[in-house]
Amino acid sequence: MKTLEIKRFLILNAITVEYTDLLVIIGPQAQGKSLVSKLLYFFEGLEKDVFSNVINNGTKLQLQSKLRDKFLQIFNMDNLQNKDIDIKFTCEKFICSINKKANNSKINIDFDEEFYSNLKSLKHIFRRCKKIKDDFSFPSFYELIGEEQHDRVDFESIVNSFSKYLVTKRSKDSEPVDFETIKAKLNKALEFDKLYMNQERSVYVPAGRSFFANLQKSIFNFLTNNLPIDFFLKEFGARYERMKYGCTENQDEFFYTAKGKSNFENTCLTILGGNYIRLKDRDFIKSKDGALVNLEFASSGQQEALPMLLSVASTSKNNTLIIEEPEAHLFPSAQAEVIKLIGKTYNLNQELSNFIITTHSPYILMSINNAIQAYIAKYENFEIKSSSAKEWIDAAINTSNVAAYILINGKIKSIIDEETGLINADEIDLISSKLSSDFEELLG
Repeated sequence: MKTLEIKRFLILNAITVEYTDLLVIIGPQAQGKSLVSKLLYFFEGLEKDVFSNVINNGTKLQLQSKLRDKFLQIFNMDNLQNKDIDIKFTCEKFICSINKKANNSKINIDFDEEFYSNLKSLKHIFRRCKKIKDDFSFPSFYELIGEEQHDRVDFESIVNSFSKYLVTKRSKDSEPVDFETIKAKLNKALEFDKLYMNQERSVYVPAGRSFFANLQKSIFNFLTNNLPIDFFLKEFGARYERMKYGCTENQDEFFYTAKGKSNFENTCLTILGGNYIRLKDRDFIKSKDGALVNLEFASSGQQEALPMLLSVASTSKNNTLIIEEPEAHLFPSAQAEVIKLIGKTYNLNQELSNFIITTHSPYILMSINNAIQAYIAKYENFEIKSSSAKEWIDAAINTSNVAAYILINGKIKSIIDEETGLINADEIDLISSKLSSDFEELLG
């Protein structure tokens, strides 16, 4: 269980969010959904900043300074002037607090004592491993292997292959060395690599994803005019380019399993009306009849969906994927396909990846309820006849791993029905009822 407590932060006051694997936040616009999701991005990605601090031999003060800079990049100091901040994030590995007084511009970011003790131990492990690597000319494999593949590294195979290589090389150099000795040393040297590659990371998939379909033709304008680009557009844009390359040029490493690749392609066929391909550094949708549509000229739904689908399909273990408005420009049936892909990816990753969704769509909520009910049907051995209903079984999600909240008027409350374990969509249904009532009156 992870907990975000916000006592004071811009428009948010006295808010507590508890969640595990799948978190859903709904509510009207301008109520703070994005603030919550961006805070969670910051906290869920802290381990990456910690490891960077260790590798660069940074101090405690330097770590805090780097985190302050990142926080201000995300939220902008102009928005935080003359504002109190009191936030605490708690998870299994650490407790992090962010505080600021209205009459002071300094933001304080601090951790619990156990965190600093673990940080000290991590630095010791890094130095010990680095010494062995330097002595035996071992590389740091976390630098050689792409971040998206860190959760699927076969360390035993690496140790055996590299040990054989070194034994052969040193024999040729008249420096004979025992295979088991090299193997034992390499295993010790990889302790830090294993910790690094198993760190938790966060990925933010912003709204307005069609921006990336037209980015290539406008990037020169951004560069020459030094136009400011939103923090999350820059972060996700870099990742999106890596994903497009991996999906088309390096599929065996990009997709976690053959099943993962199949899930992605089937979802693309349903939502995009074809498969994504890349030719001469240009992006296309190849329809079922073989026609190619340049992504720049594709529909807004296709442009919005592709970056999101690639992100879901490439989600690794220990990753938290945060998606703003997955429903954007998508028909209700396509929205259901997005949730199916999330559920299938979650299960392929052995329930070790996390997803955070902000949405206005009742169809997204209904689709998540289908995934929850599919879990019940799967383990209660219900007889399922229709092929459409059977498709949800691979996307099944245990309700104990789901949290859902509505954020409105500065207040937050859970919308999980305690009896059924399903998401209660009454708040959205009330809007539908009001519209229906107005329509009835307009009939005269």
